[in-house]
Amino acid sequence: MNESTRKPYITVFTPIYNRAYTLQRLYESLRKQSQYDFEWLIVDDGSTDNTESLVQEFIRENSLFNIRYVKKENEGKHIAINVGAKIAMGKLFFIVDSDDALSTNAIEAIEKTEKEIAGMDSFAGVVGLRGNFEGFPIKSPGEQYSHSELENLMGTYIDATSLEYRYKYKIQGDRAEVVYTEIIKNIPFPKIEGEKFMEESYLWTSLSKMGLKFRWFNQVIYLCEYLQDGLTNNMREIVKKNWKTHCFCANFDLTAKDIPLKIRAKECVRYYRYGLYGGEKLKNLWNECNDKFLSVPAILVAVVRRVK
Repeated sequence: MNESTRKPYITVFTPIYNRAYTLQRLYESLRKQSQYDFEWLIVDDGSTDNTESLVQEFIRENSLFNIRYVKKENEGKHIAINVGAKIAMGKLFFIVDSDDALSTNAIEAIEKTEKEIAGMDSFAGVVGLRGNFEGFPIKSPGEQYSHSELENLMGTYIDATSLEYRYKYKIQGDRAEVVYTEIIKNIPFPKIEGEKFMEESYLWTSLSKMGLKFRWFNQVIYLCEYLQDGLTNNMREIVKKNWKTHCFCANFDLTAKDIPLKIRAKECVRYYRYGLYGGEKLKNLWNECNDKFLSVPAILVAVVRRVK
């Protein structure tokens, strides 16, 4: 359909790189939404497959919501997010990967929940649950919730920062974050020359350090599986190729007071392990490290447990 003069409530944002074969399912899930107050913004991160022709086909046949497509050079998902945030028209920005989908009432549930917190400056957005394609809540790759965990999750909500949610309330598992577009525009992911991957946790930690909360509501809105060629299943090799960025994120976490000491100690080890793996001099790593107190034991562990 043509560009609408009325701004959508939500920008469903999909960064994609050579994953055209997965995109149809997401498209169909968007067509099945219970309401259509959203746009679908696709940023193609330099694909060489048939992504562009497929999206153009979607645009020609679809009349339910607006679809926008932008193609750019390959720089990584996090830079694609930066590009998408700059041009998003929605009040809310919802990152949905190309191999995933939405539950039929996802847009409706997000809008309903956001209206409960609208106008409150202390909030960055809302967060729903992820589930499998049967709609059953899931934690992470290959890990299901226990019956008691599910009972605690369903039908409630928590107002907390990302770090409070994880460490104060001790709730684990992947989630579906929906952020105010104006906020995400102002916190772009850093670009580190020669590397193309940065963990999205950088954004959630940044928002936590700013004291911004989410309303974490316990309804499945995001459907996913973890493909063999996806980021999750190839994380170790991805991190090794992007060791500078990995060190940057680990070092960044050391400045977050809401991360428990035990976890920050692990982050410090991670910082030195991958710094040494990348060939950085220990003296330089020490000088740049944000926590000298944790550095002494972290260096010892990093030297013994070098990344191979």
